[in-house]
Amino acid sequence: MDRRLLGLGLLVVVVSGVVAVAFHPGEESPPPALPARTPLFPRFPPSGNVTVVRLDFSNASQAILATSLQGIVNARAARLYLERDPPMEIDSRLLAVLVSRHGVVAINSSLENAIQRFAPETAGLIIYNPSVPESVNVGTTLAGLRRGLLVSPDQAAMYGRTLGLSILEDLRNPPWRGLTGIGFYRAALERLLPSVNTSIIGYLGPGRFGPRD
Repeated sequence: MDRRLLGLGLLVVVVSGVVAVAFHPGEESPPPALPARTPLFPRFPPSGNVTVVRLDFSNASQAILATSLQGIVNARAARLYLERDPPMEIDSRLLAVLVSRHGVVAINSSLENAIQRFAPETAGLIIYNPSVPESVNVGTTLAGLRRGLLVSPDQAAMYGRTLGLSILEDLRNPPWRGLTGIGFYRAALERLLPSVNTSIIGYLGPGRFGPRD
């Protein structure tokens, strides 16, 4: 594989369930019906209150932590909204629509207060390796599977002490130690594929944080 592909900041969505029907001259039988399947994306119940955290996405460690927290919290209902600081027009407009049309109550909060509030819903910490960008993507998958906050080593020490959260996985340790690039992804595929939803696969550049939740 061309290693340059790893640098592409593309989100690729592959939807399973496509039925290929071979064509043979003279055959007129209709194609088989598609099998029943569950929705590709889960449906979430509405939420009356939304905690709004304004976040500087240029701070990579904060962005990774915040989006992993958002993924855990919003798995039950849409309760945590991350707004860029300075806010993008689309963020502000969407939040205004939620408030004006749907009666959502927006509660402003700092990231630290939001972490304190929602920490009981997390199962622990997953530590990525800042020197291995691929560990951010693998850590994101682990965060979703194990309800873990994805944190840097420094953040792990701080939140482990202040919140009493244990370490679920450290991507600096075996079997991840020494792996980089495609080797890191290959190990993740071997270990995590049986546990993930194989109906959809996404590739996101490790430096992109917006859709990471």
